[in-house]
Amino acid sequence: MVTVKLPDDVSPESLANTTLVALLNLAQPSEALAAALVRFVSAGGGLFISVGDRVDATVWNQRMAKLLPQPLGLPRTASALPGQHAGEIVDDRPAERLAPIDRNHPLLASFPEHGEGLVSARFFKYMLLDPAPESPERSVILHYESGAPALVEKQVGKGRVMLLSTTVDREWTDLPIRAGFLPLVREAARRLVGVTGDEETASLRAGEARSLAFAGDEQRLEVSRPDGSVWVARREQANSARTVLYSETDRLGTYHVRAVGPDGTVTARPEQDFVVNLDTRESNPARLDPALRPDRIAAASPGAKPPKHRVELWHTLAAVMIGLLLCESALTLRRRRV
Repeated sequence: MVTVKLPDDVSPESLANTTLVALLNLAQPSEALAAALVRFVSAGGGLFISVGDRVDATVWNQRMAKLLPQPLGLPRTASALPGQHAGEIVDDRPAERLAPIDRNHPLLASFPEHGEGLVSARFFKYMLLDPAPESPERSVILHYESGAPALVEKQVGKGRVMLLSTTVDREWTDLPIRAGFLPLVREAARRLVGVTGDEETASLRAGEARSLAFAGDEQRLEVSRPDGSVWVARREQANSARTVLYSETDRLGTYHVRAVGPDGTVTARPEQDFVVNLDTRESNPARLDPALRPDRIAAASPGAKPPKHRVELWHTLAAVMIGLLLCESALTLRRRRV
């Protein structure tokens, strides 16, 4: 479940049931929020940061030094936004673009070889990042053609932080309207929460069921739902394969699984955790193959009745109404003459 809050409304306690936090063009994090985020990421949480006109780089570098992959520098304007001018002259400098992607990085492995949908994006403004010493915990995922970092990640404790040096809206770039934007956000979120490409079953559509397995002498399994409620399955409910089927996936968000042993010991089972996403298949605007249309499938079934065709009557009714109005007008004129 995605929750949008203002910075002042975020309490350190509210991060306990959160797996991923995104700070988007935040002016300056408070000292309390910065300390809470350090604990959150160090314990295994994911943090995504994007910049913008509101960001106070000096405050960020002071309070978020432990989390920032690289210190924030000065904003750089590559070119004027489309339709705008730079002062009294037209700014015809070309916008910045991304350098060819490195598909060896796990986040970019699923993208096309030449990075279609990403390298076509234009960046009119971005924030330069100050140099940082080489470290195995830090890596640059995407570069601009100028060599400046575009997307940087850093391992902090058990968690990760990603820093995007431009905006996630169209203030500084047209990346949000490019085909590669949503896949990039999806893969970034998966990496930040620790989901790898081999864990596709950890992502379900709303309404789909998930099989959960008992291990050893575990007596029950508990599933913590996004709304805070807990679903419990006891050992005697399992079948011969010691599995139970969980089907209450009506809420979007992350479901955490834990097991309870015979002595009451509670053990987290992160390998059985899963995420429920919105089913977007009906939102796909692509044209459906004629062979897959419901009316064609029904007509092709043996013994099926031919599909009914709707007949639009409003054209006929409208013509009749217009004819009656004309007749009424003609009769009125005739009576006036008489």
